[in-house]
Amino acid sequence: MKDTWLKKWLKRAFYRPVIRIKRFIDYAPLIWRDEDYDGAYILKMLKYKIGRTRMHIASHKLFEGYEACVADMSEAETIIDRILEENWLVDEMTAHYEKYSGAGLVGESTHDKPEGREFRAIQDRIATLQKADWKRLGNLIANKLQDWWD
Repeated sequence: MKDTWLKKWLKRAFYRPVIRIKRFIDYAPLIWRDEDYDGAYILKMLKYKIGRTRMHIASHKLFEGYEACVADMSEAETIIDRILEENWLVDEMTAHYEKYSGAGLVGESTHDKPEGREFRAIQDRIATLQKADWKRLGNLIANKLQDWWD
C-alpha cells in the first residue's frame, strides 16, 4: 500500500510538473504565432493537438480498436491542411491559368467567354469540395472527438 501511495505522490509531485512544462514549451511556437484576427490559428492549434494525440495513441496502442481512431485523426489532419492551404483542384486551376494567361485573358472580364465559364465551373467545384471538407471535419469533431480523448 505504501509503495502505491508513494508512487502516486512522487508522480504527482515531480513527473506531472515536468510534463506540463514540456507541453508548454512544445505549444509555445504555435501560440507565439497566433493572431486574434486570424481564424486559421484555431485550425492550426486543433491540428497540432490532434496530431499529438494521434501519435500518442498509435505509439502506445492504448485501447482495442485504436487503429480506427488513428485513421480518423489522420483524416481530420488532412482535411485541416486542405482547408488551411485552400488546396482544391490546384492542377485544374493551374492548367486554366496556363491555357488563358498567354492570350492576356486572365484578369479581364470574361464572364460570357469560354474562359470565364470554365473558370466559374472550376470555382463552383472548388466551393463544393470546400463545403464537403468543412462538413466532414465537423462530423469528425462532433461524432469522434470524444472517443479520441477518452
